Amino acid sequence: RRDSAGAREPPARGLARHPRAVPPWLPAATVWMGQAHWRAAEACVGVAKRLDPEHLQVRLAGEQVMMAPPGDTPIPDDWQALIAADVPQPTLAVCLIVRDEATQIDACLQSVQGADEIIVLDTGSVDDTAKVASRWGAQIHYAAWTEDFAAARNEALAHVTADWVLIIDADERLEGDLATVRRSIDDHGGDQTVLCPLVFNHGQDAQSGTRFRVGRCFANLPNHRFKGRIHERVVSTDGEAIIEWAVDTWRFRHEGYSGTPAHRQAKAERNMALLRRWLQEEPTDPDAHYYAGLELATIGDLNRASAELHAAFEAFTDDASRGLAMLHQLMILEMGGRHNDIVALGEAYQGLCRHLPDYWLALGVAYESIGRKDQAKHCFHEAAQLPADGAAVFETDGARTWKPHLYLAQLAANVGDHTTVMAEVQPLMATYGDHPRLACLYFYGLIAQDRVAEAEAFMVTALSHPATPDAMAEGMVRVLEPLGERASSLFDRLYQLPGAYQAVVRRLMATADWQELVRYSEASVPVIGAEAWLHQAYAWAELQQPAEAEVAYGRAISANPELGLAWHNLGVLSARREDWQTARLAFEGALNVTPRSFPAMIELIEVLAKLGDTDAALPIFQEANQLLPEHPEVIRLAEVLGVR
Repeated sequence: RRDSAGAREPPARGLARHPRAVPPWLPAATVWMGQAHWRAAEACVGVAKRLDPEHLQVRLAGEQVMMAPPGDTPIPDDWQALIAADVPQPTLAVCLIVRDEATQIDACLQSVQGADEIIVLDTGSVDDTAKVASRWGAQIHYAAWTEDFAAARNEALAHVTADWVLIIDADERLEGDLATVRRSIDDHGGDQTVLCPLVFNHGQDAQSGTRFRVGRCFANLPNHRFKGRIHERVVSTDGEAIIEWAVDTWRFRHEGYSGTPAHRQAKAERNMALLRRWLQEEPTDPDAHYYAGLELATIGDLNRASAELHAAFEAFTDDASRGLAMLHQLMILEMGGRHNDIVALGEAYQGLCRHLPDYWLALGVAYESIGRKDQAKHCFHEAAQLPADGAAVFETDGARTWKPHLYLAQLAANVGDHTTVMAEVQPLMATYGDHPRLACLYFYGLIAQDRVAEAEAFMVTALSHPATPDAMAEGMVRVLEPLGERASSLFDRLYQLPGAYQAVVRRLMATADWQELVRYSEASVPVIGAEAWLHQAYAWAELQQPAEAEVAYGRAISANPELGLAWHNLGVLSARREDWQTARLAFEGALNVTPRSFPAMIELIEVLAKLGDTDAALPIFQEANQLLPEHPEVIRLAEVLGVR
């Protein structure tokens, strides 16, 4: 159809819908070149270059047009109108709902500089969240928290005036600038399109991160609203189908799951309270059961988590959702060590899950655990063969890249096949060498091949910084311990490395060597700082030396007043000594560092009750009650204070 106008119809239709999209202009130019209409081709390339001058294909097309003979054939009127149109770039708002995010929102808003407007809806902060956000030019609005995330999101949307909206949470960071987001709006945005980037959750360590897709960017239209008390999603209120479009040129990094265990527990319990209400309101909604299963797993209630995911699996009607529910079921069974059940379910539902790398990894680990090594190896190879850039709905970190090779290396290590260990891990070290399990297998391989000098040099480099993930040193300790005296010089060197500090402390605690912990932590103060004093205080307490422990906690707090655990532990120590005034000051200090720390609230209420200061205890109790009304400690303290 080189001489037919029909060849020009598909790109023309695309450009009518997305006149600022670069991709349709390139095939349009190609079609015109194929018809030797160089003037029109040059005009199409010119528009694409104006929209995105750095686009590689645009530059290549421009070079091709430059080598063409000059043309004087008039451009058809309909195409002339498309080429001449100067459609302005849509404006873009960044929209957040927040509460007590003063420590997070600064970095969040720094990552989204360049927005046409920033809308922040505060649902009851008692810290400086609004003040910090205002520094970035945010419009601050206020609304009461109604136990409904969708309601809060929709209230925030009511204040947006821009053409498009980007949703971000305060504990997230945009990776890829707003210019990239705007380009994806130009290329893919439509009235019913919701752009779905990846969200990367940083886990509690370097090995437990996850990623998933979620709708975060959409046109600001009256029919676009959020639905869902929790795990809210964008819907069209007029019944039009939402088009979810995966984008990979930008993403979010989520820091919210890397807090303290108490913080994660409180967050999970809050989420479960909302999910219970969702299940009561919509008991047949499979999403409610699905998310309830995930939350129950985070708090370790594996039996109920499994039951909820089974209910979700049975209620979902599409294969994609059923496959995802089954994957999480397998992962929960793995947490519970139910390897035979994983094999039974995994074999039964392979058709639903075979495109998910974590399915193959979970099934492979289960096979390995019951002694079926060949089947395990097959599963790990299947995961390794999936496309490394495949679109993820949900995945654990490395499931498509380094994890399959890690598991293959571990299989080889278990049978002493050091050659295969190194063949699997060494090619990955340049890119993924900061992952502790990979690094430790490489360390193991070096020692197994009697390359001790290289192993020591690698260990020194890996553990040279205090911020090194704890799992790195822990893994190296596990490699060295079976070697006994042969590894004594490496152990001596490891003790001197800043990145090994936490592993050494845990080793001393496990052996109850409190005197050595006192010595080691004090010697580590110049490098480690306040946390070393914190560990020394713990050792003094175990040695029944409360006065020395109190001094060490004081030094930790002096070195870092933001070390909430030092304040909290000082409060616990003082309460045990019935020094209620010091305990009060300490727990108040803990709450100054972390205003919504539920454990510190409970401890402080208890201390205030001992002091007979009910007036001071009641406001704190009300806040704890609002946070976790069904918690046993809240119920008990209500009786102590006489408020129920």
